[in-house]
Amino acid sequence: MEVYSSLASWWSVLTPLGTYDMEAEFFYALLGEDIQSVMELGSGIGAMASSMPAHVHCILVDRSEDMLIESRKRNPKARHICSCVSNLSIEERVDAVLIHDAVMYMTTEQQLKEMMECGYRHLRSGGMILVVPDVVKEYFSEHSLSGGAEDGEKSIQLLEWHWDRDASDQTYQLELSLLMREGSTIRAHHESHTLGLFSISQYTETLESVGFSIVEIEAEGRYFLAKK
Repeated sequence: MEVYSSLASWWSVLTPLGTYDMEAEFFYALLGEDIQSVMELGSGIGAMASSMPAHVHCILVDRSEDMLIESRKRNPKARHICSCVSNLSIEERVDAVLIHDAVMYMTTEQQLKEMMECGYRHLRSGGMILVVPDVVKEYFSEHSLSGGAEDGEKSIQLLEWHWDRDASDQTYQLELSLLMREGSTIRAHHESHTLGLFSISQYTETLESVGFSIVEIEAEGRYFLAKK
């Protein structure tokens, strides 16, 4: 996926510092404002972590070293780990685990379980996990999203088209197109990604099968909060 490798630096243009301030404040409150450490699985360029309170120690995990290079610029005090969740095992235990939109790249129930297991084994006893999918199966509908930003000589426009070629399975398609301008030079890039589409019950049952106790489920499956 070039958008997460050779084009990683463009995400820093598209999501400047402060983009996720309100969302991070909400997540922090859900996880408990006494938390001192958070592990984010699939942290990307660290846009969410950079909006967390300064005292919170962040462990940022992503499978793309190019994305982590960008994250280190934003979050120099955080611990960065390049790893797949199925292979990750460190001694450090954290107060909370956050899984944001990266969960959408889990396309089978086994992959989803492996991600939850990774969160479970890195939490202290009593720690919290917050899973925030873009959408659950019950509320999916075909749609598009667009946006853009600029930073000095660089400008970017993004178009996302979310559609489902087979409503009977547990995946859908993301068509991701970028227009990137640097100075007077413009280039275009398009990729097609397959994302996971799981039901509310699949999320809750997977969390419980790993050992979590469900604390709260947002009515439309926008987030799942559970305790070890």
